[in-house]
Amino acid sequence: MSKNKARKTEVMEPEPRAPDDSASVADDAPKTESESVKVAVRVRPYNDRERKKGNLLSIVEMNTKSSTVKVSNPNPKEISGDGTKKFQFDNVFWSLDTPDASGTAPATQRDVFASIGLPLVTHAFSGFNSCLFAYGQTGSGKTYTMMGADVSSLGGEDAGVTPRICLEIFHRRQQSEEQGHSKWTVELGYVEVYNERVSDLIAKRKKGVKPSDEVYLEVREHPTRGAFIEGQRFVEVKSLDDVVKQIEIGNAVRHTAATKMNDRSSRSHAIVMLMLREERTMTTKTGETITTAGMSSRMNLVDLAGSERVSQSQVEGQQFKEATHINLSLTTLGRVIDMLADMAKKSGKSQWSTPPYRESKLTFILKDSLGGNSKTFMIATVSPSEVNYDETLSTLRYASRARDIVNVAQVNEDPRARRIRELEEQMNEMRKNLGGGSVDNAYVKDLEEKLALMQSEAQNARRICRRSRRNDKRTKLESKC
Repeated sequence: MSKNKARKTEVMEPEPRAPDDSASVADDAPKTESESVKVAVRVRPYNDRERKKGNLLSIVEMNTKSSTVKVSNPNPKEISGDGTKKFQFDNVFWSLDTPDASGTAPATQRDVFASIGLPLVTHAFSGFNSCLFAYGQTGSGKTYTMMGADVSSLGGEDAGVTPRICLEIFHRRQQSEEQGHSKWTVELGYVEVYNERVSDLIAKRKKGVKPSDEVYLEVREHPTRGAFIEGQRFVEVKSLDDVVKQIEIGNAVRHTAATKMNDRSSRSHAIVMLMLREERTMTTKTGETITTAGMSSRMNLVDLAGSERVSQSQVEGQQFKEATHINLSLTTLGRVIDMLADMAKKSGKSQWSTPPYRESKLTFILKDSLGGNSKTFMIATVSPSEVNYDETLSTLRYASRARDIVNVAQVNEDPRARRIRELEEQMNEMRKNLGGGSVDNAYVKDLEEKLALMQSEAQNARRICRRSRRNDKRTKLESKC
């Protein structure tokens, strides 16, 4: 992987238009960016089971400065050459007690968030869909990385990426609203994929129904919105306390169990979904305040169930069935990654044309996040112990392959709102320069007239939209009668 060409972000924007361009705003193409999936790897400390075995010589060597990982085969009979394999990633996090190969101190939860959490928040407020998913064998530290030791520990050092992302979202929302003209709403959904069925973890249960009873939903596909979960409940959240409350409700009914490899093994794939929507307000020359839709974004935070070898986890009965479904869905995810990587590297000459998204509920839900309209990050978690060599090597190969996937993400923004914002920015810049007499006043006046026209168009469109929604509701009521 180290010989690969440098991965660059290709930014494709519409050609800048002259202020007097009379083309329709609806024809303006949204800003798009094409870039590869960003992949990070984290090695966790030894757990109690591994410490009892006595051999604490790590098979994993990391160099934080070069973002490389080297894994050594502990079995002399299987060694060929020097017995090591080297991988290149975007970020690596060494969380053992001693410094890594470059002398860098062990990575903390804060370090992980700074590298992969902050960019996700920036993308969300820029109107891009985004996704972060954690992959690794059972007991490798995925849930700890995503959620933390205790999700209710809001300000603690052990807080995971998910609560830290939510805290940063609310902080930036406050900053945005203090600057004026922009208001953001945040909604949260929480689902799990258990035995190839999608369950809403925060759905409202009917009276008399046990809280632990599943509310199963179907995954559908919309021609423009892409894959979505029909009937999923989203709850507006205004603070981190609201987020923690919903996650705790979901965690109370999420499927977990104790195995020989993990005292609290996730038996399902869990997805926290955050929906951000912006409303922009502006005041016309007449003093009228109008509101238009601004940017919007969706963020998926995915805690995948760990792959496991039944011979090691020693599960049976229902847990054996769960492990089978987990491994099958992860196998499908691996096939999707392989095909997308092959299609990206061979530029249309690949033998594959469409990955098997629909063969698993997990890959169907994450269709946009893999090869679609999303800024996607992956964090792979591994064990340093020699007893987990095969799983660690498999995880690193899996993660390395994901780096070849290319997504094309586009800004989700109403075309009229985008054009109004662009005109406002141009006008503000012109007004700043007016004092020096370096700008034509007629040009600024022309911009102001166009802005007024756009504001009027936006308000009319909003009225038509409201009227259409009322008519739709009336039609539905009449059909029921």
